[in-house]
Formats: sequence, structure tokens, C-alpha cells
Amino acid sequence: MKLSTIIRFVLAAVFATLSCIGILIGTSLFTCLWWVAWLLLMGRSELTKPIEPASRRELWIGILVFVVFISLIVTLNILHLPKPNATVRLVLAAAMWILWMWGIYRRWQREKGKADA
Repeated sequence: MKLSTIIRFVLAAVFATLSCIGILIGTSLFTCLWWVAWLLLMGRSELTKPIEPASRRELWIGILVFVVFISLIVTLNILHLPKPNATVRLVLAAAMWILWMWGIYRRWQREKGKADA
């Protein structure tokens, strides 16, 4: 595996961790770092290649999750609910961190398998 790929995955893990720390301390600035981690997980060729019919389902699922997430954020801002307490933020940050690390590991395994083949 190339050094640039290793650096990409390490940086994705760092940005995912920083975004989870942002959830924990309650700042929205750090939580925006998820986008950086997500972009780092995508290879340059993936960003530029046309969408194949086989991967359209995955694309639609991603768009649906994004729309639900944005809808939830807008709804919570409109309702003016109180900020969650520290326990809720800790559980959410821990769950998101575990999911991100699992996702990064799965992507690492896919890239490693493709490079070794």
C-alpha cells in the first residue's frame, strides 16, 4: 500500500476523532470536520469517475441519509430544544467514533485488498 494512502487514512481517522470531540464539547465547528474525513476516504479516481448503474443504489442511500440528517438538524433548530446534557453528548460521540473507526477500517481493508490483488 502506498504511503499516500496510509496518510489519507490516518488523516481521516484524525478528522473523524476531532469531529467526535466537537460533539462531546458541543461546538459545531469541529463537527464539520466529518466532511473532510469523508472526502479523505474517497480516492481521487472515485471522485472523478462516472457513476455506474451498479453503484446508484449506494448513491441514493447516501443522499437519503444526508437529507434525513439535514432535516433533523433543521427540525431541531426550529423547535429550539435545550442542548443535550453531557451524558447524551458522550454517548453520541462514542457511538459516532466507533462507527467512523469501523467504517475507516472497512475502507482500509477494501483498499488493501485491491492493492494486494
